[in-house]
Amino acid sequence: MSADELVVLAEVVTVLQPVDASTAWVDRPRGTVLAPLDDETHDRLLAAGAIGYRTPDTAEPVDDQGDEDPDEVPVGTVDEVLAWAGADKTRAARALAAEEAVGDKARKTLLAQLHDLLVE
Repeated sequence: MSADELVVLAEVVTVLQPVDASTAWVDRPRGTVLAPLDDETHDRLLAAGAIGYRTPDTAEPVDDQGDEDPDEVPVGTVDEVLAWAGADKTRAARALAAEEAVGDKARKTLLAQLHDLLVE
């Protein structure tokens, strides 16, 4: 394993990855080393902080066993994400960036509600 490998830093990301002799959209949990990504997906997930390059801190998968970081955008239902964001525009912006990072699988209702929170 080399230092230029991409690893998942978010709780989970959904990416197009090789599966057997084909490719498929798959969920990859935190700590997973990713196969090469297309430039657009790479840039979008990297900018959102959902992926990063391997460092000593990201060398092994994280075993959080329920030790949730209260400042981390939750991976859950629309209601859970909105409850976490509350009226906090910083949290709403972080949640919006995290949801946009999933690309085509982003939940449009969540995107709209987070956007509304930001423009209030």
